[in-house]
Amino acid sequence: MSWLSWLIYLADISGRMSGALNFFAIATMIIWALGSVFTILAKGTNDPEATSIAMHAARPIKVSGYASVFIWVIATLTPSSDAVYRIAASEAAAFIVNNPDARDLFTDLKLVIKKKLQDQLLESTQEKK
Repeated sequence: MSWLSWLIYLADISGRMSGALNFFAIATMIIWALGSVFTILAKGTNDPEATSIAMHAARPIKVSGYASVFIWVIATLTPSSDAVYRIAASEAAAFIVNNPDARDLFTDLKLVIKKKLQDQLLESTQEKK
């Protein structure tokens, strides 16, 4: 696959990826919140077993909190599909400008389009008379 194909592919998946990342960020944030409440409540009791469980649960709770922040950052930095399409168009235009053969082809294409537009304009003015 060419780089342009990869950009179009990224544009296709970026919209769905953002929604999925937001879902996972919210899910891990809920796990973090529930675990934090459990840890606070368990440490407040005089039961040594509950305190021990809370101490063992502290690390996974912290990891889920960090994971939710990381996932939200990734979701925020994921470009929209429109942005990726704009990048792909920019890259394609840069290729045309930098490639002499493509530039000549593009010039010929512009002449054909200009000729067609002139013909259509001439037809429309003749029809009005």
